[in-house]
Amino acid sequence: MVSYSRYNAITNQGIDFKKLVKSKGQVVKSFLLGTMLLFACVNSVFASFEDVQGAVFSALKKKDYKAAYNLLEPLVEKGDVHAESLLGLEYRYGKGGFPKDNEKALFLLTKAANQKDSLASLELTSMYLNGDGVPKDTEKAFKYAKISAEQGVKDGYPNGMYNYGYFLFNGLGTKRDYKKAFNAFKKASDMGHSKAPFYVGLILEKGLAGGKKPKEAFAWYMKGAERGYYRSQNRVGQAYEAGDLVKRDFNLAVKWFTKASENGCKVAQFRLARLYVLNNSESIQKKGVSMLFKLAQENNNGAQYYLGFSYRNARGVPKSNERALFWFRKTVNNHGGYEKYASSEIEAIQKEKTACSSRSVVTLFGEPLICALRDSFSEQIKKAGAEVAREDWKYFADVYKSDKVLKGSSQLDVFYYKGQFAAARYVFPSKSESGQILKVEKLVEDKYGHYSKTESDESKGVAYYLWQLSDGVIIRVFQTGINSPVLLDYINPKIDDKLKAVQKAIEEQKKAKQQGASSAV
Repeated sequence: MVSYSRYNAITNQGIDFKKLVKSKGQVVKSFLLGTMLLFACVNSVFASFEDVQGAVFSALKKKDYKAAYNLLEPLVEKGDVHAESLLGLEYRYGKGGFPKDNEKALFLLTKAANQKDSLASLELTSMYLNGDGVPKDTEKAFKYAKISAEQGVKDGYPNGMYNYGYFLFNGLGTKRDYKKAFNAFKKASDMGHSKAPFYVGLILEKGLAGGKKPKEAFAWYMKGAERGYYRSQNRVGQAYEAGDLVKRDFNLAVKWFTKASENGCKVAQFRLARLYVLNNSESIQKKGVSMLFKLAQENNNGAQYYLGFSYRNARGVPKSNERALFWFRKTVNNHGGYEKYASSEIEAIQKEKTACSSRSVVTLFGEPLICALRDSFSEQIKKAGAEVAREDWKYFADVYKSDKVLKGSSQLDVFYYKGQFAAARYVFPSKSESGQILKVEKLVEDKYGHYSKTESDESKGVAYYLWQLSDGVIIRVFQTGINSPVLLDYINPKIDDKLKAVQKAIEEQKKAKQQGASSAV
């Protein structure tokens, strides 16, 4: 992108004006200074612009805009190139109540640029390149870019040289020439330009002006990154992530993607979010998912795909094939480069569902328990007539009133781990009709056959029946005492074991905190 400065964003920056201007009075060290000088108040008795710099600095601090015209115009009539340039810019932008006049601005800027004024030629470069106030003309834009480059070298001002390199690199208004572009970018970089090192690195990495030089390319990218240019920061992050220009280091990749993200780089934001989602820490995964949501809403195709990936694999969010399919289908429809991967995931989910149904034995509410997921399973429970007592993904379990679903029962608790079914428990109140446990046992036996194991003690009112099904699901019906409720459990051990491990860890953390608090008293 061409470097130029809009002059409505350069006041009150705390700039040391005297350091920006040569001792001879030329306004050449910074385009920012040039635009600031539009607002200068000078004394018309002076014969040239060089005579009035002190007055300019003083008036600039006072923001005396309108007097600029009265004192610059006599210098313009004498042919002072700096006054022509500054008054031209004042007409162009019409700041401080000054009348905006594009025709006068173009006349004065062109006159100053033809006298090798870097400020005027820089402004004309932008105007002709973008068709801003003039018909778009890349050849004229290149002409003025070359002028501003040549004069900028003399004045110690890098933007003109950077622009010149940009035109040569992209073949704008001239024949594409990577070698000349390389030299221009290198000169601009040597003069302190923040963006130029990126292009030096790019030319070296791709071998556009000779052989490929990855190590040198990385050094240039790093130089641009340290100067704060987001594209350089992003490329350094990519290099550390992929290990293509430097030894792989994910921590450094995160560091540079973070810097680029903070500077507004959407590519870096996506790459950072992806690294977070792939991290082993659940809290970091959640941070990545949050970033992906924002990018997905802006139709970032990669973010949409990785949101689907996150739901499919329970990375920072509970597992949900329905939500995964939603984002994978969005990815396919948006055609942003990830549709091939998303289509494969959609096909895999469908095959997985078919395979699960074929090997499943135990179903509840029409859902195979070995692959039931929270979002779809909860919907089926409600469709069957259960009344919600609590449905909240912040908790491990959802709770329902179940009397309309299973006669004699009062409550159904369904437990999940990262959105996957772990266990379900029906509760039959202790005051329910006598022989309730035998009726529940008979209910299960009629559907799944004779139990695998049983234990009982009639004197204590203890009874226990267990079914171990071929798909791995365990069903148990039990009562722990005469006045105790009858419980009917459906358990998916593979997921339930993970849930219990997490619950145990949480309990241990609570105990540790309590012990720490009591010892501090």
